[in-house]
Amino acid sequence: MSDEYSIRNIDLDKFTSEQEIFRLFQMWKKETQREYQTLEEEQIKFMFIGTCWAFSATGAMEGINKIVSGQLLALSEQQLISCDQKSKGCKGGGWHVNAFNFDMSSTITAQKKSATIDGYNYWYHNPVSESSLRCLVLQQPVSVSLFASRDSQLYNGAIFKGDDCSGIDSCKHDHAVLILGYGSLGDSQDYWIVKNSWGSNWGQHGYILIKTNTGTTQGVCNINCSGAYPTKQTHVSKLAAPI
Repeated sequence: MSDEYSIRNIDLDKFTSEQEIFRLFQMWKKETQREYQTLEEEQIKFMFIGTCWAFSATGAMEGINKIVSGQLLALSEQQLISCDQKSKGCKGGGWHVNAFNFDMSSTITAQKKSATIDGYNYWYHNPVSESSLRCLVLQQPVSVSLFASRDSQLYNGAIFKGDDCSGIDSCKHDHAVLILGYGSLGDSQDYWIVKNSWGSNWGQHGYILIKTNTGTTQGVCNINCSGAYPTKQTHVSKLAAPI
């Protein structure tokens, strides 16, 4: 079984549970003789299967489509992973902008319908202020990149402060997520509401609260450094072309 087995050649949407996908990963690991030291490390490696960019981008496009058209479509991450030639499928390295460009040229399908966007805006390794990012999030979901530290991987509640990111390089990132909103518990406990792609068993049912107003330019784990969001002015509804 080659490295390309995977995940690029299998429709993950056909699997009914995370356990079935995990068993697939165990088969791949056995055939390729990939071994990890502990079960915890194995689970973490599996979470980093490399598709975060697709989930972040489709979430942003689903959000703006709902805001403009009133339709909430569940777009196909698998279509991006398999068909977007500018990204690297499940090997990571994908970027929100590539996904947005793919949708503008080919459209991403959802139950025989497609959602289109008109364009996008982005920033890369050039931190925006938290007030500016808050203004964007007030309007729509925003895709961002950050550094997925070990503490974030093991997150299970409360407001994440990213203490173990203090030693990483400025604007270094290796993971994509989706900021959906923000909130506050008072006493300077402000936070982003962030959707991750690691399943509902991780964090707070698949979400993480990340501290804001830290006084740092990059934000917690460099969350302010790189991001993108799609734009859409008009509602276009059409049947999707076969793929």
